Amino acid sequence: MPTLKYRLPKLCQHKGQGYVKLNGRVIYLGPWGHPETAQRYHEVIGEWLAHGRDVPAAQPQLGPVSVVELVRDYWRWAKRRYAGSKGEVASIKSALSVLVRAHGRTPAAEYGPRKLRDVRALMVHAGWSRQHINRQISRIRSAFNWSVAEELIPAETANRLAMLRALRKGEARETDPVKPVPSDDLWPAIHQMNKPVRGLVLLQLLTGARPGELLKLRAMDIDMSGAVWSLNLADHKTAHHGKRRVILFGPKAKRILRYFIAEKRSTSAYLFDPRDSNLEGKRRGASGSRRPNQQVNAKKTDRSMNEHYTPSSYGRHVRRACDKAGVSTWSPGRLRHNAATYLRAQFGVEVTSKVLGHSNIRTTEIYAEADERKAAQAILRFG
Repeated sequence: MPTLKYRLPKLCQHKGQGYVKLNGRVIYLGPWGHPETAQRYHEVIGEWLAHGRDVPAAQPQLGPVSVVELVRDYWRWAKRRYAGSKGEVASIKSALSVLVRAHGRTPAAEYGPRKLRDVRALMVHAGWSRQHINRQISRIRSAFNWSVAEELIPAETANRLAMLRALRKGEARETDPVKPVPSDDLWPAIHQMNKPVRGLVLLQLLTGARPGELLKLRAMDIDMSGAVWSLNLADHKTAHHGKRRVILFGPKAKRILRYFIAEKRSTSAYLFDPRDSNLEGKRRGASGSRRPNQQVNAKKTDRSMNEHYTPSSYGRHVRRACDKAGVSTWSPGRLRHNAATYLRAQFGVEVTSKVLGHSNIRTTEIYAEADERKAAQAILRFG
């Protein structure tokens, strides 16, 4: 008979005491054989299942929970809740780290707006931008709200924290709006890129995809059944909100994809492989200074190239191409603004919002630059 993968931990006995072992932690429940012990076992198992098969918070009732204990329990929950968004997990970790460094030993129930303002002042001193600080403070409030729901702290604590107003313009560093990459900087750099990086850049321009959404692309992930190919992403920026993200590939993007698919022997291989750039150099005859009969040197480290680009390595290759071309440095994230501006000028903001995967048109307005040329033509006719 096959072993059940999700069977429940058993009630066990040790020196006359009943216990259960959950996630490596032994929880004693009372004297062995007593009805109260069996009842306590079922209660603990129920709490464990309710917390996603994880040990529930150590103090389920109101009590002197410190900020560091609150953060510890919330962090364990948040890692599971936002597992589909690595960026959100990293932002939560960054916000909680500042909170713990400032007031880790403070009783969580006594935490108030003044202390939260002190945490915000540390973020301002660190040089964080105003909008990022406001988002980080909201993430800290979410940790306290979660703790209220878990009955770790009273509700009035979270209500007090909500009274702290957001930073306004002039109270912290402001960031310049992200602009599309100018053509004079874009195309000279593209000509200096190797084929995988060039393919990624062109696909971003044609689809409006974020850089990280294409790095792990495989042929098996693409739906090629229709005239327009599609990619349904399970892991993306807004996955933790329950939103879908579908990337569409038109005729030009399909030609690029067909080229890279034809280069691969398997549909499970990553289309944009950094190792292909080395093979590309060898095909061009870049043999270096090695003699034909020279033996291969032994590896001095265990480092090896990844099968796909990472956001950092992709951005690094783009910056190097900019340096070679002698143009201003730009990042791959700005290519999404190029695609948004073109789509908005041709098809309007609603279509652009759908292509970019935005649920709010106001978000699209941030990405899409206004077409001032069309505005000038309109005012010539109207005014």
